[in-house]
Amino acid sequence: MLHAVATRADVGIPKAECLKKHFSLIFPECQVDAKVLLYDVSSEEEILSGNPDFVLDCIDDIDTKV
Repeated sequence: MLHAVATRADVGIPKAECLKKHFSLIFPECQVDAKVLLYDVSSEEEILSGNPDFVLDCIDDIDTKV
């Protein structure tokens, strides 16, 4: 699956890390904490700690999303 900021250099890099890199290039003052993990009860506290302004869903396939 492709996303809007991907380049050939990003092949094999997790979407969260790729988006962090590209957001930092566009707006260096933005703080991005990229976490490559599945959201569930056991990871909820880690993902939502620090009261994030935004949480991006970077799931590639519908089975995982459901």
